[in-house]
Amino acid sequence: MAEKVKISASRLTPFLNYKFELRLYSANGILRSYCILKSDERGKIELSTAKPIRGTYLDPDPMGLFMTVERTDDVSYGDMIKNYEAEPFYYSLRLFSESGELLDEVNLKKRRHHPLVTEIEVKQDGIWGVIYKPPGPGPFPCIIDTPVVDGRLCKSHAPLFASEGFLSFCFPMFDEPGLPKTLEDVDIEYLSKHIKYVQSLPYCSDRIGLYGISFAGLIAHHLATKHPELKAVATTNGPGAFYTLFSDLMRRLRPETSIKWDHISKNITFRVLSSIDDWLVDGVTNGAYRDNLLKTGHRVEIDFVNSGHVTVIPYNPHHSFGFNKFLNVNLGFGGETSAHGKVQETAWEKHINFFKKHLGTPKSLPNYERDTMISIPRRTGSKL
Repeated sequence: MAEKVKISASRLTPFLNYKFELRLYSANGILRSYCILKSDERGKIELSTAKPIRGTYLDPDPMGLFMTVERTDDVSYGDMIKNYEAEPFYYSLRLFSESGELLDEVNLKKRRHHPLVTEIEVKQDGIWGVIYKPPGPGPFPCIIDTPVVDGRLCKSHAPLFASEGFLSFCFPMFDEPGLPKTLEDVDIEYLSKHIKYVQSLPYCSDRIGLYGISFAGLIAHHLATKHPELKAVATTNGPGAFYTLFSDLMRRLRPETSIKWDHISKNITFRVLSSIDDWLVDGVTNGAYRDNLLKTGHRVEIDFVNSGHVTVIPYNPHHSFGFNKFLNVNLGFGGETSAHGKVQETAWEKHINFFKKHLGTPKSLPNYERDTMISIPRRTGSKL
């Protein structure tokens, strides 16, 4: 998913404009990006160096089309492309002439994880989650992806960590069969059980880190107060206090609900990413809990970035808003599509480098034979 793609077109008429269009076929519907580029004197266009005349992005970038896919009318209003099941992303890349004639088309598939990564579902003794194990006996440094705010099992990030050579694990918290229906009913000790389970795995090393975005970042910080054996914690736009509703967040920012930063082991290093265009949780003031970590003597790196709240993995579609079923409203997340997409690419690379520095650099996974023929699984009922 994080891999970059080289796109070029040749045997074109020199100095004419051509349109590149990328379509992402998601379970929610079709998303689309485009750019208008001029061919050079050799009749060639390289997306890595060509500056768009117009389009969904404006500066030369080999991945500009992937960063800026936007919802079309095929996607229901308020839908978010969450892809909690970590299905591959399927694309079609099309080249059009100046008159709108389709000149060429190629289908693409972005895998959620390396083919040699093994997915292991766990349901035993109150433990429910998914392990992503790189090839080999290990032991591997491990990254645990903490549960997201809607409580469900979210496989969005863990497969990508495993593709970098880390053992990874994700688990749900509520709103799944056999689990509480709401966040308020969750036993906080349930979260620690999963860390202890991962520690017991024979292929897990003693170097374990946590990753969390938004409310999952809060969960990661809380677990750091309970588990001094952790080595590193990276969070994205995680609030500094427990809350039940987003409107309740600032009121809950009190000593009794806030993270007990002084209870966290000094052996745990932190990386804090805060978005300055976050409409949900003020990135500037929320990132101030870095000061709490510095006051308590912790090592922390802070990254203020120009993106919205939902800053996740590279080339995941940007969501400036999305529907929340618990509040029955559309929540504004912020971010401008092109800038947000670039941040997701660079921020993820920094997350990986952070974990490699503090958990150890795992062995790289070997290259693999790529599919040469890709068929797009068309969604029934698509309007486009």
